[in-house]
Amino acid sequence: MHFVFGTAMHEAIQHYLQTMYDTSASKADNIDIRKYFKERMSDEYSKYKKKNKDRHFSTPEQMNEFFQDGVAILEWFKKHKRGRKAFFSPRQSELVGIEVPLILQPIKERPNIKYMGYVDLVVKDKSSGEYTIYDIKTSTKGWSKWEKGDITKSQQLLLYKNYYSELFKVPKDKINIEFFIVKRKV
Repeated sequence: MHFVFGTAMHEAIQHYLQTMYDTSASKADNIDIRKYFKERMSDEYSKYKKKNKDRHFSTPEQMNEFFQDGVAILEWFKKHKRGRKAFFSPRQSELVGIEVPLILQPIKERPNIKYMGYVDLVVKDKSSGEYTIYDIKTSTKGWSKWEKGDITKSQQLLLYKNYYSELFKVPKDKINIEFFIVKRKV
C-alpha cells in the first residue's frame, strides 16, 4: 500500500503543479484533487494486484485510511503558506520538467552500462537562473534524524545533480537539490 500511495501522491502533486505552471494557480486549485487522487490510487492498486496474482493485499479500511490521508495532504498542500506557495510560485519560477529522464552512459569505457533515472520535478528560478531538482518522498510521519542522515538518500540527489548537469549543460553551481517530504499523517 505504501508504493500505491506514494505513486498516486507523486502523480497528484505533479498534475497539480503542471496545471498551475502551464495554466494558472486558480485552474490548479479547481482540480477535483480528491477524484484525481482516488483514480490514481485505484489504478496503482490494480497494477500491484495484478502483479500479486490478482490477490488483494490491502483491506478496504486500510485503503480508505490511505485515501483520507492523501486527500488531507493534498488539501493542505493547496491551501497553506507552508504548502505549495512556499516552494512553487509561477511568478518566481518556471517548471522545467516533471519525471525528467536521465539516461546516459556513466562510464565511457563501459558502453554496455547505462544509467536511467527520472527526476520528479525540476524548477528554474526566474531571477537567479538557478535550477532546483526536487525528489518527492512520501513517509508516514516524516523523516527521523536517521533518515535525514542516510548518506544513500543524499547521494541519490547528488547523482541526479551531476547527471542533470552533464546532460543539460547546466553548471553544477546553478543546481540546487531538495527532498520534498510528504508526511502521510499531517
